[in-house]
Amino acid sequence: MTLSRPAQILLLLSLAVYGGEAPLTNDEVIKLVHAGIQDSVIQTVIRTRQPAFRLAPEDIDNLRREGASDVIIRALFLRQVSQSSSTADASASALPTSEGEHFDIGVYYRSDSSWAEVLPETVNWRNWYFVVENPHSPNKVQRPLELLIRTPEGVAPTEYLLFPLRQRSSRREFSSDGGHVANTIPFEPKKIGNRIYIIRLTSLMPGEYALMPPGSLSSTNAAGSIGKLYTVHLLD
Repeated sequence: MTLSRPAQILLLLSLAVYGGEAPLTNDEVIKLVHAGIQDSVIQTVIRTRQPAFRLAPEDIDNLRREGASDVIIRALFLRQVSQSSSTADASASALPTSEGEHFDIGVYYRSDSSWAEVLPETVNWRNWYFVVENPHSPNKVQRPLELLIRTPEGVAPTEYLLFPLRQRSSRREFSSDGGHVANTIPFEPKKIGNRIYIIRLTSLMPGEYALMPPGSLSSTNAAGSIGKLYTVHLLD
């Protein structure tokens, strides 16, 4: 049952008074969805509460099962980005402008005080899924996730897609419909040099993630190797 507009406003005011100081959890988001609160009202709650929700692949699947719309899930991702943006600004401003200038085109992750290259993994097409062999990425990264991208000439960092991979016993996988990858994670790249950008996400949960450059996947008409991904295994 959907609440009337006055009832929704009353609930929103109650959340602001009694829950405004408490971080927002997955369970609270689900309660709002079950109460029939409009997406626009839930978006306001997400923007104004400190985030304590989890957005690992299984958490996203559970939110969808409980009725959360794509609008709500994207609002949760955007809240994570805004939470970490001030930290990312400080991190990027602290870097020397020459950092990354000697790197080749590619993706690198922060390892202590230096950068390590993220070696790409091969993607295969199998049974209607994109598959990356082995259950874990060889690139083990401590939280928070901090990546450096050196893009090819004429390519913007916003053309890259960051998304979680579903972990299976012997592989990782994701699906794509007409080039659209589900559950992409928004990010705000910070430019620190010529075609060099920093991405820093402080709220990602441990798990398997992939960064896909534009045009990295070929046709899916037949089984076999069709492209490459930059992957990381984000540790707790």
